[in-house]
Amino acid sequence: MAKKKKDPSFDELKVAAKELTKILDVEIKMAAISYDKLVKEVIAAGQMLDGEDELNELTEPSLTVLDKLGVTSSDAVDDEKPEPVDEKKEKSTILNNLSDVDKSGASKVAKELSKIMNLETPIDTNLGLISLVEEIESVGKMIAIDFKDPKTGEEIPATEKPSDFTKITLDFLDKIGVKPPWKKAKGKESSKVQKMKIHRFAMMIPEMVKDQFDELKSDISANGLKIPILTFQDKIIDGRSRYDACLELGIDLRFEEWEGKEEDLLASIISWNIKRRHLTAAQRAALAAELLPELEKIGKKKQKESGRGKRTEKSYRATEEAAKMTGTNKGAVTVAKKVKKESPKVFKEMKSGEKSIQQAKRETSKKKKEVDPFEVDPFVEMENSLMVKSKNFINLIEDYFDFLDETKLDVVLDYQDDLSKVLSLLKSIIS
Repeated sequence: MAKKKKDPSFDELKVAAKELTKILDVEIKMAAISYDKLVKEVIAAGQMLDGEDELNELTEPSLTVLDKLGVTSSDAVDDEKPEPVDEKKEKSTILNNLSDVDKSGASKVAKELSKIMNLETPIDTNLGLISLVEEIESVGKMIAIDFKDPKTGEEIPATEKPSDFTKITLDFLDKIGVKPPWKKAKGKESSKVQKMKIHRFAMMIPEMVKDQFDELKSDISANGLKIPILTFQDKIIDGRSRYDACLELGIDLRFEEWEGKEEDLLASIISWNIKRRHLTAAQRAALAAELLPELEKIGKKKQKESGRGKRTEKSYRATEEAAKMTGTNKGAVTVAKKVKKESPKVFKEMKSGEKSIQQAKRETSKKKKEVDPFEVDPFVEMENSLMVKSKNFINLIEDYFDFLDETKLDVVLDYQDDLSKVLSLLKSIIS
């Protein structure tokens, strides 16, 4: 094939493509297609021309386009044809790479690509699966490719970034073999582009200490990422440390979508980490304390559905369930809950494994006693109770005297003077 001459314009390409489509009875898709893609399509079609008869059917402008693209007469009439592609086999391979979830989500991927790529003619989501995948593949190859304006010839740099697309779309493109040539972001922006959100349930799990993380990072550096990072609804549910290590090392990430039920997610996350991580007794108790609000919500929901149960019973069951899930006991959970409420700093140290349950308990008790003792002074409590009752008694006596004044009864009780003295005494005590 001869070397390319001056590039044809976009309009010239379209004219040639239409003529080749008519002569060869093939389909060249021109909707939502890039300049480079159309060039490839026209070259491929030009090389299919068989003999002088088909070549002579082309107009001069189309012949000029083929000449500019390096498709000469000798190429067009060459008897030697490329080996035919087994389309059925190719289509079967594409389908095998896609799960049922991928197939059902193909329309969403098409809509997202059409929107982000700002296509004048959006991908038709009513196409059959194979045709839809082919359209997605065609458009996907345009991602992050610099575009040449057909009118001005000006190079327009691509602006698409991985963060523009959902994980579902990126995974879909990967499975059909489309790997956009993403431009690396500079400095801190690189990690910002790739950073994924962590699911709130996974955030409850204590993070690895520095030594453990460094050991994990060394292993991944030497052996690669062995276990994929597990996600649910585009959020990481397992593998947060592996994810961070891969980002720091610049190693390719591998994700796998969890296919369980949402109501089983919390229990699954706890189970994976309790079995795999070597958490201290204090860390397990702290984890259980963080689980309580979620478990109480579940208990409340079940209670509402069944129409039975009391609040105290629900709270008790939540504590018991949290202890069971994390391999600790109710007493430890109660202590952790108290520490979390009264000293967040100590609770954080407890969760990281820096402090034991007893250390956290003692430190929290000590801090609490400096301002407000755990146990209320019984004498203070009795005095407060007496003050309340005295006020109530004063109000009662005054109401009685008001009643006598209002009714204007000429009655003098034997103990009226005594009541007056008691009233004065009580007022002097509480003043």
